[in-house]
Amino acid sequence: MWASGKTPGYGSYVRATWATGIAIADGVNTRLKPWSRVYDHLTELVLDSGKGQFEPKHDGFYHITATCGITGLAVAAGEGLRLHITKNGGGIGPGCLGTRDSDAADTTFATVSLSAYLVVGDYIEIWAFQNSGAAKNTAGSYNFITIERFA
Repeated sequence: MWASGKTPGYGSYVRATWATGIAIADGVNTRLKPWSRVYDHLTELVLDSGKGQFEPKHDGFYHITATCGITGLAVAAGEGLRLHITKNGGGIGPGCLGTRDSDAADTTFATVSLSAYLVVGDYIEIWAFQNSGAAKNTAGSYNFITIERFA
C-alpha cells in the first residue's frame, strides 16, 4: 500500500486450487478443473471454475505458476507427468516433466511457470498429461495455480 493509502494497479495476485481426484487419463491432455479461489488481491482475474479458466481484468504482464501432483505414478524412462499453460486455447508454456517425490504416497508432481502479456478477453488454462498406462487422479496439496500481474 502506498503512503496515500491506495494500492497500485499492479502487483496484484491470485491463488486458486483444484480438487483432489480429478482423473487424468493415460496419454490424453486433460484440462484441470474445477478451481476454487483461495485469494484474489484486488479481484484481478475472472475465474470460470467450470471451464478451468482465468481471465484478466486488465491488460498487462502476468506471471503464472501451476503445480499438480498425482499418486501411484512410477516415473520410468519416457513416462511422467507434464503440465502445459495455454492462452486462448493455444500453447504458450513449455511442458514440464514431473519428478518423483520421496514421500510415502509416491507422489509425482510437476510445476510449470512463465510470464506472458495478457489483455482483457484472453484466458489461461492449465493442462496435465501423463502416460503411465492407466488413468491417475490428482492428489493432495500439490494442486494450485498462482498468477501475479507485475506490469
